[in-house]
Amino acid sequence: MVPGVVTGVLPAMPATPGATVDLKITNLSITPVPEGISKAKITLHTSRSYRVEAAIRRTGTAQPGGIPDFTVRTECVRGGSRFRLGETRIGVTAGSGSTLYAVYDIFPSSAGNGDCMLETMVDADNAVAESDESRAGNIWMRRAVIVP
Repeated sequence: MVPGVVTGVLPAMPATPGATVDLKITNLSITPVPEGISKAKITLHTSRSYRVEAAIRRTGTAQPGGIPDFTVRTECVRGGSRFRLGETRIGVTAGSGSTLYAVYDIFPSSAGNGDCMLETMVDADNAVAESDESRAGNIWMRRAVIVP
């Protein structure tokens, strides 16, 4: 932790009356391509990092200036624990119907070896007041195993 820097989860922003926004993952790629990509479970190695590229569709009537920056995060969920593998923050600079891109590295060694559910979440800190706050629309999930 850096002295003088405030960290933590941001509170959800209040919705502007009549203005809506929704952020949804429309495409996600991981490079290098994990082993087993065509199978039910992918394999990630602790000895390397991977690059995540997520395309996020922005819909709604809220203007870009009224939408705060938000976090896109990838975690390994195992046995009720969440292990953060990587994340980035992006800002909404374009209007409704636009596609935003999040590109960042993930590090499987942060979770250690074993099976898990790999989750990539848009607006992981709930900074953006969306018309639908359920996680179903802004999460990508895939079973994974992390090995040395």
